[in-house]
Amino acid sequence: MISVPFITLLPILVKGIVLNDSGYENIFVGIPRNLQEPQDCGRFLSNLEASFHYASKLLYQATESKVYFKNMSIIIPKTWSNCPRQVTPRVGVAWSRTDLLVTEKGSLGNSAWTLQPKGCGNSGYYSHLPLKMFDNNETKNGITILNEWIKLRYGVFPNIGFSNDPVYPEYYKHNNIIKETACYYSNGTTSGIACNTEDSEKCSFDSCKPEGYPPTKHNILCNRETVKSVIFDHVDIRNRESSVFNMPKFQYFCEEKVKFVLALDSSSAMIDRDNWKFIRIAARRFVLYDLPNNTEIGLVRFSAKAKAETDSLTSLSSDKDRESIVARIPDYPEKMAEKCFECAIRESIKLFEKDGGSAFGNVVLLITSGTANINDLNAAINLARNKQMKITVISYAATSENQHQLASETGGFTEIVPSKGVGSSSHLSMMIRLGDALLSSVQRHLGSSEEFGDLPVQVHEMEYQDTATSIVNGTFVLDPMLNRDNLFALYFYSRDNPYVKRLWLTSPSGKTFEGKSEYSLSGHYFTPLHGVNTPGLWSYAFERESQSHQSHFVKVFSKPKSKSQATVTGRLLLDKNIFDFSEGSLILLAEVKFGDYPIHDARVRVIVWYNGSESKEIFLIDNGNGDPDITNGDGIYSRYFIPPLETKTDYSFTLVVDHNDGRAYTYREGGDGEGDGPCCGSQIPIYREDRDYLPSFQRISPPQSLRVVNAPILSQIPPNRISDLRARIEEPKAVVEIQWTAPGADFDSGLAKSYDLRYSTSLDDLYDSFDEQPSIALSEAPLAAGSAIDGCSSKLSYKSSKEVE
Repeated sequence: MISVPFITLLPILVKGIVLNDSGYENIFVGIPRNLQEPQDCGRFLSNLEASFHYASKLLYQATESKVYFKNMSIIIPKTWSNCPRQVTPRVGVAWSRTDLLVTEKGSLGNSAWTLQPKGCGNSGYYSHLPLKMFDNNETKNGITILNEWIKLRYGVFPNIGFSNDPVYPEYYKHNNIIKETACYYSNGTTSGIACNTEDSEKCSFDSCKPEGYPPTKHNILCNRETVKSVIFDHVDIRNRESSVFNMPKFQYFCEEKVKFVLALDSSSAMIDRDNWKFIRIAARRFVLYDLPNNTEIGLVRFSAKAKAETDSLTSLSSDKDRESIVARIPDYPEKMAEKCFECAIRESIKLFEKDGGSAFGNVVLLITSGTANINDLNAAINLARNKQMKITVISYAATSENQHQLASETGGFTEIVPSKGVGSSSHLSMMIRLGDALLSSVQRHLGSSEEFGDLPVQVHEMEYQDTATSIVNGTFVLDPMLNRDNLFALYFYSRDNPYVKRLWLTSPSGKTFEGKSEYSLSGHYFTPLHGVNTPGLWSYAFERESQSHQSHFVKVFSKPKSKSQATVTGRLLLDKNIFDFSEGSLILLAEVKFGDYPIHDARVRVIVWYNGSESKEIFLIDNGNGDPDITNGDGIYSRYFIPPLETKTDYSFTLVVDHNDGRAYTYREGGDGEGDGPCCGSQIPIYREDRDYLPSFQRISPPQSLRVVNAPILSQIPPNRISDLRARIEEPKAVVEIQWTAPGADFDSGLAKSYDLRYSTSLDDLYDSFDEQPSIALSEAPLAAGSAIDGCSSKLSYKSSKEVE
């Protein structure tokens, strides 16, 4: 069997944990902002501290005195006013983006569990701890925390089976004896994964070497390595000397709003084509419509020098406030070719720190083109690091290595807007993508903060490229979860001649309205005279005149009815600006949820843009087959990414999620699907009566960018692993029915060349000498990757790339 190292892209969660002198620091524990304050908040927090203190002692003992919890940061709601703790407001923390979540009800069940969308030895997403466990400070709380921590940090999995699970069954047969699926010691006792005893002096990790290949999740995903061996091979533990235990310290924080400075490169590079024109238009739209109410923002322009265009940060509490920022955007760029990143960052810091403010945790959104000298780059990075502020770079028209470096080394992101145009004109898509990049940047920095619910949600986008005069049309769905600040925008290149004659809009009731409003001409878009104001299926049409090379774009946005309204969200989970394939393979992950609950059976696809205008479509899957998707029904959809080009390339990824023709559903709150049992096998089933089918919807996330280096050669990429092989005996036919999920030729893409099925009466022989066992010929041709396969045999596996054995 093949073992492939891989790296997945996730938001900055566990990444922030630091191991310093054997003590873990920067561990964040989050409590939801809408959770009611306990009657005795002091007792609750004391129990929480005692539970983590005991978990730290158990961790120290089980790792043979190597590591422990040193500092814990607890994020509590601002509304908790009677807690006997010093609580400090902190920018850039959000309860839902912490490492461990303490919630009243979990989205995958009400017991403790860890979301692990990656493979063996890789860190998880976050751990859920039920609120009720902190009603007391029993020592079993420490064991629970430790068990979830080792899944989260070290990438081990449950060493048991699960009821009605097709991959990790509750029972298996060994030596003609039906046994409960578990790892058995020689004395017949079963193992857990850590600390079956409450005695911290005897706590150890599971070192059970499985006999008879019990199909536990850990055995299959970790290739029969023991829990202890996986943990002790982790970079945190491997080769680490024993240390002296220290009691963990606790700090308490509450969420503080992120503030922004928009820094615009006004050097002579922006004179080219329509660069500055598009920057002004996109920035206007961003401030006037996209930013949440009460966001604080300032404006800086820079070339060889920098100048703050606003006297201070402005809180966007009214339309007048928004207009005051827009009015400060310069009409023209400067003639100086030089640019000074350090100057832009210094002016931004002054705005953040005016009137006693702080730059800590706040964000500079820097739109620039081209490169800067290395001394200027390093000075800018050092300034931002010293102030612990973040820089997100929107690389407009021309990208460079040091733009990626500026963002990566300050905790920001890079968004790419490639150059496109003819002659002296830029293509309209550059303006559209710049607006998307600004919205994407704010979404990624706000995370799941309260302000996130006030950001616009895109439900439709279409580009019309045909140069001939014609009437074109389209449809979109406005779902009942939205319907606030709706915007239908028909974008055009030239205000002097938009090349749009007529516009029609038809409501869900079938009534058609004709006419276009010129109110937003300065933003280079028309809106219908009759606004979008009712949930349902809308249609539109407009008459285009012939153009040489420009497109029209239609985009539709809305917002949740209220900030607290549960709605469908889709997030592509990227945390890197540059991905190096020499370090492993890349798995795209998307999280799809309704409120806090995962969505099953959605249609999830990623449109990948590269080389300016080329694209490919990748459908993500939530099937729990083990490679790459670990658990079906957890709301994490995944797929390997195979770069189309083998050269260093900038890619942009747009996530599109829809209702899958009415198949998408989530939990019906209060149903039996929200059980208290252990989580999770290969699937998280929801009984049919507990399913809540969702109305028609679509979500389009703005593109996120990633630079790929050292891309693999296609001919050297192996198939993905088969980890959901299962057999069913058909006694009347005297055959064994074999089922599995088809691998691809290149990981989970394409068609395998062939399947090699072999059988034996000895599991050890199959595992140790596969090539020597008898084979069974298959008449069926390989199916597309991800397809369900039924066959007749006893065993299937593979060895190398193009033979798929």
